[in-house]
Amino acid sequence: MQYFGGKAKICKSLAAYINSLLKPDQPYWEPFCGGCWVISNIDPVRLRIASDAHLDLVQMWCQILRGWIPPSQVSEEYYLQLKSSTPSAVRGFVGFGCSNSGKWFGGYARDGNGRNYAGNAHNSTLKKIIKMQDVSFSCCDYREYEPPEGCLIYCDPPYRGRPNIRPNTSTMTNSGTGSGEGALITRSWSRSMRLRRTSTACGKSQPRRT
Repeated sequence: MQYFGGKAKICKSLAAYINSLLKPDQPYWEPFCGGCWVISNIDPVRLRIASDAHLDLVQMWCQILRGWIPPSQVSEEYYLQLKSSTPSAVRGFVGFGCSNSGKWFGGYARDGNGRNYAGNAHNSTLKKIIKMQDVSFSCCDYREYEPPEGCLIYCDPPYRGRPNIRPNTSTMTNSGTGSGEGALITRSWSRSMRLRRTSTACGKSQPRRT
């Protein structure tokens, strides 16, 4: 599936490097999962967590995990209709997968060769989801989520100052982040922090900071 800033071309080499750093049974979290190119190639013999602040996007991944089949044909009329509709899995799929360069509703994608962008996105997401059956999805701001102790975190934050590709997505304020460049972070989170449970778009519960 097209996704602006996605790591389709380098996901395998990037995931191979991350896998080489992961310890046995060490949890893995992507706070800006996006098109899930990297996490889908992370060693599944561990807890894998994917989160994003984009509700449509997370609903899309959750519904596909539950067996929803995204459309393989999307007309421009339907594309424009979804642009102003309420958040949904199909809106997440069409908003990215059927848009120019994978930008969130950045214009109905077309080329001179009659390429079927919806069909390409359909095939790509269904192929990818086979490798993500155990991934735990959550829709949240990265600052509100409390990952497991000793979690390895891969951050590929939204592009600051670039085209608006995600509504309501937080920007990172730490030095060296927010530029669109991926960062690999390891951190042992204090167990003394008070946790609460909250439902997610996938109908699961995840710990979050309070």
